[in-house]
Amino acid sequence: SAAASAAGIEAGQRAASALALLPELRLQPRDPAREAEALAEIATWAGRFSPRISLSAPDAVLLEISSCLRLFGGAAPIEAALQEGLAELGFVALPGCAPTALAARWLARARAAPSGPSTPSGPSAPSSSSTPSTPATPSAASSPPADATHLPQADMQDWRVALDPLPLELLREEDACDAATLELLAGLGLRTLGELRRLPPAGLARRGAQA
Repeated sequence: SAAASAAGIEAGQRAASALALLPELRLQPRDPAREAEALAEIATWAGRFSPRISLSAPDAVLLEISSCLRLFGGAAPIEAALQEGLAELGFVALPGCAPTALAARWLARARAAPSGPSTPSGPSAPSSSSTPSTPATPSAASSPPADATHLPQADMQDWRVALDPLPLELLREEDACDAATLELLAGLGLRTLGELRRLPPAGLARRGAQA
């Protein structure tokens, strides 16, 4: 909620810390069934912006918007309408717009993360959180233009840089990397996507072979 955000409360924060910041905060246990229903409700509502929508449980709705940009005047108007409409429904949405659905989801997560970087704007979504006025609230996430030249207020380098602070553990969550590989990367001192991205592929392959 706006009150929780203004008080400095962030998703994933300990209950005691959150209550210290906002004593009137109402905490509620997560309800997976209710969250799934909310996600489906968001997806149905968001159908007005794109005919191509998919659920990305537990906390995101992906919209393919490249074919709809001209109709709505670009990604920024879609984002604004999504955020306004979802706010009226009682949800909070964070944008993540990129050439792939996975990158869009991660950009949304970057915006939701404590001290996260500002990221390219575009329709999108974050993770669920408990707020004073609403229980766990999945927000909408967006998927982006296939043509990078249509990315709003950003180019390809911008959205990649925005992902840099995110932890490599995300690769495990997406089944994009096995435990052994993550252990190898940790042994090389790599902790974030940015650190991995800056490592020359040839050097990474050589170190992997040596390990």
